[in-house]
Amino acid sequence: MNKHEVAIANQFDVTELQLGKFILVWETSAPFTAIVNKWRPVVEDLKENMMIQQINIDGLREFKKALQKDMADKAFKVRNAVQTFAMAQDPQDIILYNKVNIQESRLLRGSEELCVQRARIIETTGRELISELGPYALVIADVDSYLASIDTFEVSIPTVKEGIIAKKLATAAIKADIKKGRTIIRMQMKKGCAQFKDTAPQFFNMLMASFQVNNAGTFRTEMDFMILEKTSLTPLPGTKVTAVAVKDSAKVVNQYADIAGEADLQISPELYFVTFEIPEYKSAEMTLEAKRGKKLKVQVELEKVPI
Repeated sequence: MNKHEVAIANQFDVTELQLGKFILVWETSAPFTAIVNKWRPVVEDLKENMMIQQINIDGLREFKKALQKDMADKAFKVRNAVQTFAMAQDPQDIILYNKVNIQESRLLRGSEELCVQRARIIETTGRELISELGPYALVIADVDSYLASIDTFEVSIPTVKEGIIAKKLATAAIKADIKKGRTIIRMQMKKGCAQFKDTAPQFFNMLMASFQVNNAGTFRTEMDFMILEKTSLTPLPGTKVTAVAVKDSAKVVNQYADIAGEADLQISPELYFVTFEIPEYKSAEMTLEAKRGKKLKVQVELEKVPI
């Protein structure tokens, strides 16, 4: 939920508090009771969807990334053994070499299903040649461990996707509930509680005050970066991303790229001067505008400093 939606949910809680506090006043009014009975299920549905949305989807994503990275790490022990074997042949087996010539970035990026497919090419090839690969520091246990990592990652894919879908559905339901709840308050509850202005002024005043949405906060937006090594297009985890507002240099947002080379900045909509820094690589700079309600996605490629 964004800050504005949280503020409205808080406003619903305040309204509910006042309704509960003065229930003896309003429950004797059948028309107003009907309005409250229509409003309360909407609020209950909102709270239920808020709980669903709070499921740590980001945690699921990080879990999946960790499994994928483990798969990629184990792939290269098998791949390197096969490639070394292929180059040791006379003549060199270029076809075999190219069969497993899959870079780490191709096991970490793109369609998860395609990453699994590429990983299985390496695993199957290594298993078929295991008797020849002993001198190249590869044993069947290494291949079995690699296969287990592929299977574990593949199993995690639908689980994460289901969680993301559930979050999206809950987010859509939250927006609908908030709209419906606010409509009932503005169009029906305000009008219905007018009868209490003289007969129960304290209830009327406190209920009317509860309809106000306070501390909604500033709408924010996002900048999403994928930072890669320019030649190999492999992720550069640990890259420092700094965004400085052009109109106010005191407004600074920092983030470090995660293991997949991704950095997501939550910022206010305006123009920023953005820098990308990591040891042993040339820094990069760019000026970007973050627009309200628009997620900006940028791929940045950093060049290694010549030795």
